[in-house]
Amino acid sequence: MSFRGSVKVPGGRDVAALITNISYSGCQVLAEASLVVGEKIMLSIPGRGSMEAQVRWTAGDNAGLQFLLGKSEAEERRARIGV
Repeated sequence: MSFRGSVKVPGGRDVAALITNISYSGCQVLAEASLVVGEKIMLSIPGRGSMEAQVRWTAGDNAGLQFLLGKSEAEERRARIGV
């Protein structure tokens, strides 16, 4: 299953994205802009709402996002170092 949506990147710019591989903890996106590991974004799916997420990995135009359900210092450290 996939959805068309958008990603609001730091700085406030909205970027179109195809959202796939959705699970309880995250998803994969194909975005029209490069995302950076560790950055926090706002993922929006029309008719479904928005969710804060953090980029955990990138490969070309693809990126893996972890939904930020609760803020944790340990989660932020792991994201910064790519673990």
